[in-house]
Order: sequence, then C-alpha cells, then structure tokens
Amino acid sequence: MPALVGIVERTDSCSNAKRISQMLESLSHGDTGVSTVCISGSDNGATQWCATYPRTYRLQNVDYRNQNVFLCHTHQMAPQNAKHISCLLGNHDIQEKSSFISRLENSLTTFIMVVEQKDHRIVIRSQDGQIPLYVAANSDRTIFSTQRKALWNLNMPHVAVVFPGDVLTLRDSGHLRVESSLRTGHSFKSQLQMKNIYKNMETLLLNSFSKLRGVDKAAVLFSGGVDSSMAVLLSRKYVDDLTLISAFGDESKDQKVAESHARMLDMDVQKVLLDFDLIWHILPEVIYSIETTNAMDVEIAIPFFLSARLAASNGRNLLISGQGPDEIFAGYARHVRIFKERGQKALQHELIENLSITHEANIARDMKAIEYSGCEAFFPYLSPPFVQYGLSIPPSYKIAPEGLPRRKVIFRKICTRMGLPEAIANKVKSATQYSSGSSKLLLKGIAENIKKLKGASKRDLRRALPDVLKQIGYIVGIPVRSQREIASENELEHAYRFSRYGRLPAFNQWEDNN
Repeated sequence: MPALVGIVERTDSCSNAKRISQMLESLSHGDTGVSTVCISGSDNGATQWCATYPRTYRLQNVDYRNQNVFLCHTHQMAPQNAKHISCLLGNHDIQEKSSFISRLENSLTTFIMVVEQKDHRIVIRSQDGQIPLYVAANSDRTIFSTQRKALWNLNMPHVAVVFPGDVLTLRDSGHLRVESSLRTGHSFKSQLQMKNIYKNMETLLLNSFSKLRGVDKAAVLFSGGVDSSMAVLLSRKYVDDLTLISAFGDESKDQKVAESHARMLDMDVQKVLLDFDLIWHILPEVIYSIETTNAMDVEIAIPFFLSARLAASNGRNLLISGQGPDEIFAGYARHVRIFKERGQKALQHELIENLSITHEANIARDMKAIEYSGCEAFFPYLSPPFVQYGLSIPPSYKIAPEGLPRRKVIFRKICTRMGLPEAIANKVKSATQYSSGSSKLLLKGIAENIKKLKGASKRDLRRALPDVLKQIGYIVGIPVRSQREIASENELEHAYRFSRYGRLPAFNQWEDNN
C-alpha cells in the first residue's frame, strides 16, 4: 500500500505543493509508493488532484459552495486500482453521511470524509480498513496521512489518531476531540450451535484468504504458532509461489518451533538470524519506521522489520500476517484470568476493547515495520465479517480454564477441522518478543554498546532501555525527549548517521510531546 498524504484547504492556496513535498520528504526512506491528495478551494470552486504512484490523475474542477463535504479513499491490497479521490456533494447530516460511507465499505478500503463547518471540521472514518490514519489541523487546513512523520515534518506535533469508525471534531484553534464513534458493540449469541459455528467460520476464513486469488508470489510471517500456520495452510490455496519467513535468535523458542512446524506443513522456511549487534544497528531505522520509542513495540517490530527486508530482497512484495485471532478468540493469559474471576460477559467486554485499539496498538506498528522495506502487509484474520462473527461466539467456547490448551479453543478446533495438524493447532506459544528472542537480544545490544551499561543487571538494563530508545528516537525525528542521557553521542553515531544520510529533518527544537 502506498503511503497517503493529503490536505483539505479552506481557501485557494499555491503553497500546498510545497507542503506536500515536505510531507513526502519524510516518507522517502521507505520503498513504497506514495499517493498524494490536495483539495483546495474558495467560493469559486475547488480543484482536486490525486497522484497514485506512479501515475498522476487530474480531476475536474467542482463547485462546492455551501457543500463542503469531501470523501477520499485508499486501497490496501491494490493501490494501482485506487483511481481517484471523490467529492461527495450535498448538505446531509452526519448520520446520513455515515450511512453513505457504510454502504461503500469493504475490508480492504478506508474512507475518510472531511466535513467543513464555520469554525471547525468533522473527520469521519469508515469502520473498515486496516491502514493507520493520522490528522492535524489549524484554522486554514486539515492535513492527514497514514504516517505521523509526514505531519511532524510540517511542525504539527499534535497529531490525532483516527480509528476506524471515529467521528473527530477539529476546531480552528487546533483542539481535537473524538465527537462520537460509528463503531457498534458486539454481543455474543448464547444459542449458537457448534455445527453452525464450524460451518460459518470455515466459510468466512476461506472468503478472507480468497482475496489472495491472483497474487503470484507472497510470503507468510511464520513463527510456527497456530495463527501463522493456519495462514500458510489457507494462503497456499490461492498463491502458487508461497514461502515462509521467520526471524529469531539462535536457540530461541521460535527457531525450534518454526523449523519443526514448517516440516510438518511440507514447506521450506527462510530465516533471519537475530543477534544483538544486528539489532543495535537497525534500531534507528526500526524506531523511525514505526514512529514510536515504546520498548515493547520496538521489540515486536524487530522480527517483522527484518522479515520484510528479506522478503523484499527476494521479490516478494506481499507479507501475510497472522495477527488477529488472539484478540478475537481470547488468546492471552489474562483472558483466562478474566473468565475465571469475572465471567464471560466481562471477557466479552475485554475482547471488544482489545479489538477497538488493535489498529493503533498492533496493526499500525506491524504495517509500518513491514511496509518500510517495500512490502505490503495483509491481515486476513481482520476481515470485518470474520471479526464480527468471531465476536458473536460465546467466550465459553473460547476458554477452557481447566483444559489444555486453555485459550483460543474454538479457533484451534476449526483449524484442525480444516486440515491443520493437531500438534500445531494445540501448541501454546508465548509473545513474539519473547519467543523470537528479540527482547533479550535488545537488552544485550544496549549492554554491549553503551559504556555505562556494561555489566549492568537485567533489571537495570530494563530500566535504562526506555531512555536509550528515546535518545535514538529524538535523533531520528521522533518528538520525544529522554529523562536521562545514558548513551554518548559517539555511542549513538549510527543514529546520527541515519539521520544525516537518510535526509531526515531536524526536530530537535521540540519538547517532549509524548
């Protein structure tokens, strides 16, 4: 998916091209194409441009006096088919606009509507889609992008996240507020029959993966767990040239499981061997790509970042992710605890909450790490029909407090019914940062490369890690300041080098905005 940058201007402006150029400069590190959108206008009408890499389209002039409603869309799987940005004319109320959007939705498209009012704008995002979306505004314009750094590069550090289904109000003062959400809650259906669940889930899974039909070559991010293994089983129904890619440390849990389960699936696996020196040297790029210095996000992103780089070097530009079943089918240890202590209604609420933030907490991070290297990320388990039906299944079918395994029970059964070996389906796996070894190797990397931390205990290294990551992030352009200067400038030369030769803008005048 190309990155998207765009401006909705209240008045005619000849400087939008310069702003667009500044935004694109901050995205020049990644190998993906960029779609740009610029809408500017006055009482005499508006002119629209949409450049979808590598082609450019000039659309007709439109008169939008008193009808200041704009609609744009981006396609995840097939950017070459994203033909234009549309202008929706008409003074309809928000509910009607929301209804209009909902009729246009599908699992691979995100619609963004900007509604101009006298002293504010309303941004409406459709409930579907997986791409991240960020927005900032002042009295003259609304600026949005799929990456924060494009907005930071216009000296707009106060960036709002627009989640699927959000209705966001942007005041001329720059104040941002989530007015409401079009997202609806999901209650489980206690009377669902097991045979119907199996049949419906199998159909929905096949429908989700059938979007791969016509893809010549692809790779699966493979850890050997049930989610990624099932992704392999279903993806190869549609992709002739499919490979598996795993990134792990030597003697890590993922190394043993991935190699063993790949053999059981009769597939070869391409490997990226993690070590502390490699991780230390890619930290500036990883932090820059995912736009955060949060330690857990960095640890999780490292294997994805390196897997995508290997995939791209082999000409595989589509990476298939197994993200999603943990949030839908109760795959975390805390889900068992909530179910045992508070019951299935409490667990249902927790699952809905998990899914409501997974786009920003997980998908945005994974997508940025993957697409930075020029690959496109595909998350088949997050197809809206699959998610909605999965949430309708009672939590009591997902958790077996005294069983083995105890989590994702119904999902594991569906996988075995569809042909996944039981030994793979029932294998319990720990979190990516632990099973791949990236968390442990990251700590070793800072211990080996920062003089103050040589010989430090694991506890002290863990305490120092957030400040080290913030130091690196600050150098490469993330608007965050560390509380302690732990590493010297010489020790962070790789970050300064990336900033210089990567043509990054200097954001060092900013204060901590986290």
